[in-house]
Amino acid sequence: MVRTVLFVCTGNTCRSPLAEGLFREMVKREGLAIVIKSAGVSAMNGASISTHSQTVLREKGAKTNGGCSQILDRKLADEADLILTMTVSHKRQVLSRFPDAAGRVYTL
Repeated sequence: MVRTVLFVCTGNTCRSPLAEGLFREMVKREGLAIVIKSAGVSAMNGASISTHSQTVLREKGAKTNGGCSQILDRKLADEADLILTMTVSHKRQVLSRFPDAAGRVYTL
């Protein structure tokens, strides 16, 4: 069974795409069947990943999912088996919007 992990930050241009890319590389190395995505609670769809995050991912041999930000929406929240937020504030925002995600949302 394929599982989905969703990383969440504010704008989905720095922290969550960085976590997504690094985790994707770990999953790939281990040969696991996990879908990894990221989103932002206040993102603008289509914004580019930050230059610094791109540099870090490149240095670690990891890739982004195309480098475009996306807003956290119902579909992404419902698809995720595990939602990992960057801060407690992000977790509160996720649970405020999607209370049925309780039990699947944790803060890194």
